[in-house]
Amino acid sequence: MSGGPVDAPVYEIGRADLGALAGEILGSGRSLRFRAPGSSMRPFIRDGDVLEVQPADASDIRRGDVILFLTMGDRVVAHRVIWASKDALMTQGDALARPDGRIGPEQVLGRVVAVERGGQRIRLDVGRQRWLGRLWLAFSPVSRWSYRLLAGVWRRVRSGAPRGRPQTHERREP
Repeated sequence: MSGGPVDAPVYEIGRADLGALAGEILGSGRSLRFRAPGSSMRPFIRDGDVLEVQPADASDIRRGDVILFLTMGDRVVAHRVIWASKDALMTQGDALARPDGRIGPEQVLGRVVAVERGGQRIRLDVGRQRWLGRLWLAFSPVSRWSYRLLAGVWRRVRSGAPRGRPQTHERREP
């Protein structure tokens, strides 16, 4: 893909500065792109993916949306909305066992609309990916448990580590 956001430069800034910068950019009505650290949103968002965030009013956020928000400790987090009302939201990372807690409308910075990975732009807010995100949410915690199980098996297979106790083929004399 060329000519799109995937080709735009990505600047490195510290985590402490991301909240203020995100608030300023999204608050002015412009989109923001940044490289996401961590694995709390696997399998949909991976460590090092570039996220595209668009401004969004908290009243427009729906269950299943992935939002960028500020925690009470001023950390910037991108997690999926698992519950939404007029007064508050509840979010949770797709790979996490527990929700983040109550998010006030003033903490919402924007909606994550796309992930850039390996030169591809994957939309999260429309079509198949939105449907898969909602399906993931509908089947949690089963989806989280099965993901952790499969991820562990996959890591073991890739590393070539033996499973279980080593087999011995020696014949023992009585």
